[in-house]
Amino acid sequence: MSSRYNWLNEGVPCAGDHIVFEEEKLTVAVLDRDIDVSQIEFSNTGVMYFDDNVILGRADYQQCQRKKSEEHAFYEPDTYFGSYYDPNSWKTSLDSPYLHMKWIPGPDDEVIFHDSNLQFYMEKPTRIAKLWYANRVRSFSHLQNENKKQNS
Repeated sequence: MSSRYNWLNEGVPCAGDHIVFEEEKLTVAVLDRDIDVSQIEFSNTGVMYFDDNVILGRADYQQCQRKKSEEHAFYEPDTYFGSYYDPNSWKTSLDSPYLHMKWIPGPDDEVIFHDSNLQFYMEKPTRIAKLWYANRVRSFSHLQNENKKQNS
């Protein structure tokens, strides 16, 4: 929810604002930072995930300051939560023509996520050569070691 692209006209909610999710629209949102708002109107269907240690009612250091009057912030993600296996979710760095089926990253490919806030749907496990996010490379062995640390 912290990405400005998830909000109508990039109107990220400031402290004390009123968040509105479309009533009849299936909504999936991740609250990844503390947020201070006066009210949240949820949709009838959907889910909101809270990141570890997130506090609702406390402003994050990046949240804009309280305005003179409360405003409505409309949650409207710019993109759907794309499927990992949907070729339309990916762009290739190759200049040459590329078969549609090969746009999905595989064991020999590097995957780069430029946004720090990213959500996608993954139906089943897959293997890739390297994963770049937060401007750092994450190898398969690195991710396995992180998983072992969390489970011990």
